Amino acid sequence: MTILDDQLDLDLMHSRRAFPVAQALLSGAVLRLAASEASIGWHGTEVSPETGSVALVREDGPFVELVGEIVRLERRVGIHDRAVYAYVYGTGPILDDLSLARRTFMGLGILANENVSASIEVIA
Repeated sequence: MTILDDQLDLDLMHSRRAFPVAQALLSGAVLRLAASEASIGWHGTEVSPETGSVALVREDGPFVELVGEIVRLERRVGIHDRAVYAYVYGTGPILDDLSLARRTFMGLGILANENVSASIEVIA
């Protein structure tokens, strides 16, 4: 597992705040679309101790260049869009393209889903 080592990183510190606060602090204007559709899963503390608004990307996956970026993930549920912001702080041994900490994943869907399809936009 590769993780950014700088614990003083402001974005990482923001991601550790309470979920609504972290979402407000991480939000911003979209810089570019990284993927119109990607497989998004979730992980628990057995994969990573970080539990905030954070994400991991697959070690050998197409989104390794997103490490250190803030992303906006959006999913259509019926007629509504659901979106969350996450700080991509490292790579990990995951099956999906991107994996969110549990609470952040719940912003996109229920944990019973295990994974969903969503777009990935780069914020910063």
